[in-house]
Amino acid sequence: MANVKVISHRKKVMSRIERNIADILIVGADTVKSKTAQDTPTISGDLKGSWTASDVKDSGTKSHINVGSNLEYAARVELGFVGDDILGRTFNQEGQYMLTNAFKESKSFIKKLFKTKLLK
Repeated sequence: MANVKVISHRKKVMSRIERNIADILIVGADTVKSKTAQDTPTISGDLKGSWTASDVKDSGTKSHINVGSNLEYAARVELGFVGDDILGRTFNQEGQYMLTNAFKESKSFIKKLFKTKLLK
């Protein structure tokens, strides 16, 4: 009778998958960040230069990365604002949706990255 030894490469495969997912998230976030900056309306250039991507965060079975700006007025430019701010200034500002649109436009590219990186 022949002896058969089964070798599991599960840990090695899972580690490779996790690295690929992190790489995909980084490339995807950089794509969204670049497109957002490109489409950001510019007065001083501060907002255009403020878009950043966080490090990849893992929580249980999920990984995520955030793209955003730390400038207080970034949300107002992105989403719009009607009314008085805390300084008493009145705004009737239409949202520009540059981050939202950049994500929507990059979605198919990011999906394609997942398919090519994980299914090869």
